[in-house]
Amino acid sequence: MARDFDGGSTDRITTTLTTHSTQRSFSIWVWRDTGAADVGRMFDKRVAGGQVEIFFYISASGLYQYERAWSGDDGLWYITAPSADGWHNVILTYDASATTNDPVFYVDGSSVAVGQTGGNPTGSLSTNTDAYVVGNRGDHVT
Repeated sequence: MARDFDGGSTDRITTTLTTHSTQRSFSIWVWRDTGAADVGRMFDKRVAGGQVEIFFYISASGLYQYERAWSGDDGLWYITAPSADGWHNVILTYDASATTNDPVFYVDGSSVAVGQTGGNPTGSLSTNTDAYVVGNRGDHVT
């Protein structure tokens, strides 16, 4: 079943997954409409606490960005967004056991180039007890 996450007030799925792991992979099927504006979240880990993880689309740059919170500087990585108006499977895998590790992305089964904004993350990996949320949050939590 496909869901249309268009920014409405109930535009999200709050999962029951609240645990952390230093090694984790995510797979999501994405259909981005032509002309999608602003920031389109695919998932994040925040309900009420501080956000520790987010994967989203930035329309101004045409990038998908993954951000992982650390106690010092956060890790910020990006890939070029796949074409609009079609289904794409995006897989993100990240080993946060070392600040020098970068995530690996696959789009439709092929590894893609990953860019990084800023330097490597610093400090220790941040966590919270909130659930992962799938979709373009309609509650406008930032």
